Amino acid sequence: MLENNDATSHQAARPLPRPGRDASWAVDPTIAVDPTVADLERPAAAGGPYGLGGPASDAIPVLSARMLFISGERVLIANRRGRSWFYLPGGNVEPGESVEAALRRTIREKAGLATHALDFVGCVEHTFVESGQSWHEINVVFAAALPAFAQIGSREEAIDISSVSVSTLHTFEFRPTYLRTAILRWLRTHRPSWYGPDGLPRTTAGPH
Repeated sequence: MLENNDATSHQAARPLPRPGRDASWAVDPTIAVDPTVADLERPAAAGGPYGLGGPASDAIPVLSARMLFISGERVLIANRRGRSWFYLPGGNVEPGESVEAALRRTIREKAGLATHALDFVGCVEHTFVESGQSWHEINVVFAAALPAFAQIGSREEAIDISSVSVSTLHTFEFRPTYLRTAILRWLRTHRPSWYGPDGLPRTTAGPH
């Protein structure tokens, strides 16, 4: 997938929130009322190029590794200048490369950040059409605490990476389509999920 926002924050990182240990995420009213989280059992409408339906038979498969960086109650999101939608920093997995190695490489190349301990957020399946070509993308998403005193920014001229409040995520259009749902659900529950093209989560085994 090809790769404004409120002011950038340089808060020091804190440990990632865990269910029952950090109630501030669970009671956030914005997260509770976000329609993509509050109505997770409602099937998505059929049709449309962005995650609404199965992949076309001629779709090219792509595997991508994405990072959810967390600092306090803020997260990092990326945007290609001139586009209205946002995504998580990261990039495609190269042939012969592991997902974790690709994640660390692309985050270092594109944001100049090192990644350490990782938590598995889940996978988001995404189908789209670009320049007449159908693509079937699997986004493998991990989370990590943003290093203290990290310099937030992009090393690519056409891309912006910014820190935004979790309470404002409902105002952004994301691609893959159900990425926002996956982020907000994981922040509330810390239970990894798989999101298919219909947008419904298939929860995987995880901490309770």
